[in-house]
Amino acid sequence: MAPSHAPSHERDDRLASPTPVEAWHLAAVQTLSEVIDGLGAIVAEPNKDPKILLELEIGALQQQLVNSWRAFCDTALLRTDRDMSFLFKEPALPVRIRLEAERKAIDITWATPEPQDGAPFLLPGRHALGTTTFAEPSNPFQPVRLTKLPEDTVLLDITDALHAATAAVVEVLRTVCHDLSHHVATLPTAVGYQQMSFFVAFYQRAVRLLEQGLGDDEFRLWDRNVVEAASFVDIPKAIVASSTSSNAIRVLAVSLVADLYERAMKNAEMEHGQDYDVLVELVSKRLNQAHTQLSSILDGHNHILLATHGAADVKATPVVIMRTVPARLPQLALIPSQADVLRDLLDSVPVM
Repeated sequence: MAPSHAPSHERDDRLASPTPVEAWHLAAVQTLSEVIDGLGAIVAEPNKDPKILLELEIGALQQQLVNSWRAFCDTALLRTDRDMSFLFKEPALPVRIRLEAERKAIDITWATPEPQDGAPFLLPGRHALGTTTFAEPSNPFQPVRLTKLPEDTVLLDITDALHAATAAVVEVLRTVCHDLSHHVATLPTAVGYQQMSFFVAFYQRAVRLLEQGLGDDEFRLWDRNVVEAASFVDIPKAIVASSTSSNAIRVLAVSLVADLYERAMKNAEMEHGQDYDVLVELVSKRLNQAHTQLSSILDGHNHILLATHGAADVKATPVVIMRTVPARLPQLALIPSQADVLRDLLDSVPVM
């Protein structure tokens, strides 16, 4: 927005650690001042169509609104002194924000009732951004009750960190590819590409929240820095080089897959601009290829573990379970091929 006037003299005063009430009123003063300046600039343009100028001004305000809300979410999620998980369960933009001066608090009103927090890893629900509603990503790492598996299921502990990390990345990529086919391929490509961007942003925000729950000793050398992965195939090694617990393995699998998902989108945009047909096709193909490649590597890890325990010839379907109830090491479960529970496991539906 272009200001309609500029003061001839300015003086800066710093207000250290403002209270919520002070910050609220100061923000309102600044916001209203910018709106007035923007409207004043429109009035000062008598030779231009005011409707077009107003539409441009409204568009700029809407973008500023979205940017400010995203900045709030990113900042709030880094706090450890309160639970900010509601940011994942509610619409991305509230319908009303009020100051409760007497309580020195901010009241946020949402368009939908607060949903039940029923998912174990990534929080459930739907998010709205403006007038567009995006589907949330599927939930990887659903907990599986071992007592609900068929009686003749054979369970083998996965004690190799690289095996576990590979399984975690395959699980994340499997849910990513599931969402591509169910929530992206069914949409017009421009909207589908926006849905991809939403998936990436959701994963990245979820990781910021989840990483707060990891202890320093769950990182290699108690250093919270994570090794970068140059490609999807490199992610398991990067996870092993950075983590020491199965919980950290799961969180870093989401984090690193999301980072490379985003990189694949940016690389495609650099080469093909805004050709959404090509962008959706290229990024989807890259993610599906990564899933296929890592699934083959995981099969190799599984076969080695089976051979080590003399179970290579067992007539069963091997399934890696990253989260067990009760909590145990990640398991390679040999489940009878005709068992109904296989459909639930392979479709990422929790076995309760």
